[in-house]
Amino acid sequence: MRQIFVKLTCIAAIAFAVLLLVPSITYGQSANSGWVSLTSDPPGAAVYVDNQSMTGQDGRQLVTPCTVYIDPGQHVIKLSLKGYADGAGTIDMQANTQHAPMFMSLNKPVVQPMITLIVPLVILLFIILIPIGVILGVVILGYILVKRKK
Repeated sequence: MRQIFVKLTCIAAIAFAVLLLVPSITYGQSANSGWVSLTSDPPGAAVYVDNQSMTGQDGRQLVTPCTVYIDPGQHVIKLSLKGYADGAGTIDMQANTQHAPMFMSLNKPVVQPMITLIVPLVILLFIILIPIGVILGVVILGYILVKRKK
């Protein structure tokens, strides 16, 4: 009886260790899904397959490093992390097969997204305001000249 208890305790300990060490896994969308291990630099990027958010067993957004189960066929895998440009790649998934691991390096954008919005707005304002300023200046100058003649 004691030997059985010790064996069961060892099996439970090993199972618990495996659950802690294995990255998050999303379980297949079908019985013949293939799977791929995804990693990124930096880690923690959200995983999207064909623009669909991938979730783990717990229902949370899947982040790298992880293993994703995907239906057979060609798919686009996108990794997204705040403050970095998205990484994307295509994968041709085979049924019931492990695909070669995928690694994506996510780069900081050269120009921060807010700057890419602000610069065109400032230019647009100058394009609009300069002619208005010139017109107002001419009107005011004309008014002053007319007032002087009287």
